[in-house]
Amino acid sequence: ESGKSLAILQDLCGPKIRVGQVANGTRLRADARFVLTSREVPGDEESVHLPVPEMVAAVRPGNRLLLDDGLLELEVVDRTPTDLITRVITGGVLGSNKGLAAPGVPLEIEAVTDKDERDVLFGLRMGVDFVALSFVRRAEDVLRLRGFMQSAGGRTAPIIVKIEKAEAVENLDAILSVADGAMVARGDLGVEMPIEDIPMTQKKIIRACNRLGKPVITATQMLDSMIRNPRPTRAEVTDIANAVLDGTDALMLSGETAVGAYPMEAVRTMAKVADCAEAELDFTHLLDEKQDLHGRADVTDAIGEAVATLAHDLEVKAILCSTSSGGTARAVSKFRPRTPILAATTNQEAYQAMALYWGVRPMLVPFPSDTDEMIANTIEAATRLGLVHDGERVVVTAGTPLGVPGSTNLIKVHVIGQPLRVS
Repeated sequence: ESGKSLAILQDLCGPKIRVGQVANGTRLRADARFVLTSREVPGDEESVHLPVPEMVAAVRPGNRLLLDDGLLELEVVDRTPTDLITRVITGGVLGSNKGLAAPGVPLEIEAVTDKDERDVLFGLRMGVDFVALSFVRRAEDVLRLRGFMQSAGGRTAPIIVKIEKAEAVENLDAILSVADGAMVARGDLGVEMPIEDIPMTQKKIIRACNRLGKPVITATQMLDSMIRNPRPTRAEVTDIANAVLDGTDALMLSGETAVGAYPMEAVRTMAKVADCAEAELDFTHLLDEKQDLHGRADVTDAIGEAVATLAHDLEVKAILCSTSSGGTARAVSKFRPRTPILAATTNQEAYQAMALYWGVRPMLVPFPSDTDEMIANTIEAATRLGLVHDGERVVVTAGTPLGVPGSTNLIKVHVIGQPLRVS
């Protein structure tokens, strides 16, 4: 109804370890004894069910356990075949189904669970545009999910890897080489590794994605105080701006819009801060930096760089991309041009997916008979939407033969309203 592309990302649960039920919550007091057990017990101030026997087997005395995203901390003092006996280091209220992490403890649990497989099949049937893989540790986790989607015989979706384990940070390059994008999942990442390492780890992940031209989402607690309050803290506003300056493609709200009292205010605040931060970007320096960062990997990348440079030097109104898969728009986007990227496609899936690309405004157009008609359709759509007007100069990029992904090989400087012919 709005005429905007809206991409849906399905977030798979993954093997997140959670404790069992705790009636009405229970308060854990510092220095108290508390037991996590694989036995079926009702949760209370003395013990709680831990339905993951692999953790009971892997944890050793001296290990730290963090509950509820690190709000509660336990130290393991003893263990039995079924129980972890702990001492409460940091107390607080423990509710039902809260997450449990054991930093530094290797757990051989598959990243793609049986539930994930059922959920992803449902999501694909419903037409999700991206699938987020939780608790990925290595490239093989991504390949397993992709192979499962392909073996199901229907459509597949791009995979966004959630970087939320120390192992994933260590294997970042290998993981990103087979993924379609990444999420800086700071909630669980802040539990799995020292909290002081999170800012530089965020920058490392974003830079790695920028180098590959793959979209990256920054998430978790960006406006956490707005779950309860109508205005953000100064630190939260600065956090949003810094993520934009780091080079993130997208910013994600979670609790702020899922359960918060001020969801619309949170979205408006994030949008305003992001717009303000982007207005301060030094695009000349940014383009030079991106040119140094990216190698000349292929023709599409070289075209993307040339388009961004032309748009900057000629100060054109817009960049018009005719793309079958979205690859052309992504290739231009990774050089971060100041100029808006108006990307036209006949492919509904590409149209949805391009919503995640930095600086890209997707447009859906009719299927053409040749490249000339495709470019004409792109110009017509941009004009109809009021994004370009007669007399304005634009850079056009497309590919021949028509409809072949990766065939981008054409650049043209064009004045809107003048005759067009490229073939």
